[in-house]
Amino acid sequence: MWFVTNRVSLFFRGDDVSGRVAGRADLTQGYTMRHNGWRTTLPPLLISAVLLVVGAEAAARIFWRLCYGIPIGHPDRILYAYYPALREVDKMRPAHGDQFYDILFLGGSVLDSEWGQVEQSLREQLAYAGQRNVRIFNLARPAHTSRDSWLKYAALSEARFDLGLLSWSQ
Repeated sequence: MWFVTNRVSLFFRGDDVSGRVAGRADLTQGYTMRHNGWRTTLPPLLISAVLLVVGAEAAARIFWRLCYGIPIGHPDRILYAYYPALREVDKMRPAHGDQFYDILFLGGSVLDSEWGQVEQSLREQLAYAGQRNVRIFNLARPAHTSRDSWLKYAALSEARFDLGLLSWSQ
């Protein structure tokens, strides 16, 4: 930081030859500037940077909470805003050792229940084969790409499924 030190002469200088009006105090004489070094500049700079980052993070978390209902303490669930069906899978926590036969659908419109009958046909075939405790988690949506499927599957890192179906189109 730069500090200005003031050494003002309060004597009137009536004999000034530089053209100044006689009888006024010379208020500009003796001003000097000095630099105090990085030890006085760096801590306020670091504190400002930390406050800026913390403020931005808090603002982002409050935005996601108010607009999309994402818990403030779980920023890893921001994908719920883009893929709301992930919330249901996260609540049910499918695992290999449970009493259900868990099936995951990923992909585009081919596996979506509004566009096709794959889910219904699979349910019927499994019921005919004697598998009645079936849970189908249909995360397939129209216009979703393989990248969307990858993001959804990565978000389900702890969930385990007995069968997974993936569709893609070119």
